[in-house]
Amino acid sequence: MPQSSYKSTPPRDPENRHTGAAPARGSAGLDDLLEIVVSKRLKKTWRVEVNFKTGERVLTIPEALADPPQEVKDSLIRWAMMPMTRRARRNAEFVNNKRKMEETIRAYMESCGVARERKSRVNPKIFDHQTKGFVYDLREIFDTLNRGYFNGEIKSYIRWGQADSRTSYQTTRVDNDGNPFHLITVSGVYDSPQVPQYAIYGLVYHEMLHIAIPPRTVNSRRVIHGRDFKAAEKKFPFYDQWIEWERENMWRLLKNAKRRVKRAKKAAKR
Repeated sequence: MPQSSYKSTPPRDPENRHTGAAPARGSAGLDDLLEIVVSKRLKKTWRVEVNFKTGERVLTIPEALADPPQEVKDSLIRWAMMPMTRRARRNAEFVNNKRKMEETIRAYMESCGVARERKSRVNPKIFDHQTKGFVYDLREIFDTLNRGYFNGEIKSYIRWGQADSRTSYQTTRVDNDGNPFHLITVSGVYDSPQVPQYAIYGLVYHEMLHIAIPPRTVNSRRVIHGRDFKAAEKKFPFYDQWIEWERENMWRLLKNAKRRVKRAKKAAKR
């Protein structure tokens, strides 16, 4: 894949908190931390990969973004350098800035004739076979939480993510008849005997809350984790314990999971 030649230092947020600001050039130079690569395979999306040990990132973009206007370049670099912590994703300013950057990038791509990626249709029944892990059965956990906290009213499919995935999320998909449905994807590293029961229950409960309390717009800002959401989170009796456990152990789980996946890939090549 060819490497993009453009470089840019986006405007820096004076507080440089969790708002998507990129670091300034200097001792922790942006050029040293971010590599931009153009991929012929990507058409409508872009992605970033992070080496959490060194802090280095690789931003892969489609050819349509190889030489965009300065504003779009800045948005791409700021987007790529955004923090990836759970705390950051809960920050309203962070979420709002991320959305604005993505809108700027997509608007430019559409002006170049690149249409937005449409949601592909899928038979949701396939996810019924992706709930049982080596340690935990997500459907059992979902049903238990649904009865205990949501009066059985949450309707969603649920599945495990890849074995070395660290991100959990809730999305809306479309079935073969064009009807939308909810899908919760749970971080694969949570399917481990090292993960206490309260932690996996806390994680699934959090994702279910995104369905029960969807994002809303307040004063032109999209609020994901508002006061009502945070209050509902506190109703889970082990919420603080789960957050503390994840803060202290997630890096170790992720490291071990990546090692297992790497060994499995090597074994498969033999």
